[in-house]
Amino acid sequence: MSKKRKERKEPEALPALAQRAGHGRRTVLFTCLSLALITWLVFGQTIRHGFVNYDDPSYVYENSRISGGLTLSNLAFAFTQSHARNWHPVTTISHLLDCELFGLWPGGHHLTNVLLHSAVVVLLFLLLLQMTEALWRSAFVAALFAIHPLRVESVAWIAERKDVMSGLFFVLTGIRARATIEALAWPTATGFALDGAERLSE
Repeated sequence: MSKKRKERKEPEALPALAQRAGHGRRTVLFTCLSLALITWLVFGQTIRHGFVNYDDPSYVYENSRISGGLTLSNLAFAFTQSHARNWHPVTTISHLLDCELFGLWPGGHHLTNVLLHSAVVVLLFLLLLQMTEALWRSAFVAALFAIHPLRVESVAWIAERKDVMSGLFFVLTGIRARATIEALAWPTATGFALDGAERLSE
């Protein structure tokens, strides 16, 4: 193995990222928690909401495949058949998992959307911090994304899970791509897998 390959950088852990950006680890962690809290203050109330009668029936509660939960047959269905006139197997599997865990309790399905969106918000902040080393500007952009009115449809509407899932894998792909560029390395299988998952989510 060449010396250059041995010296290839690995993706930065949170403490190293915080130190390089000139901020303490606690400050970065506090910012991540604050962003998650803001997201929950706005969207956490959706857990008390029900299904809506537009697309939610065909996506979840009137779809016998989805309401049947995680089975080998339903997993095969996710990859071989369209779901509510869309082929997005990763998103379909997330709905199957929800029905396996929560049945047809809408609060559980809303909970998944809020958790996914919270993860996207925090990861977006970390990606921007990694790219710019500007903590407060990165936090502001992530907070704006978290509670922007355009996010309401994606988070509060169960049938729009595909948008939240796509956003998650998009940001993860960006984080992986950034690490690959800094390491001066060829794209890895992880990067290709994340990009593929993003495409299979919507």
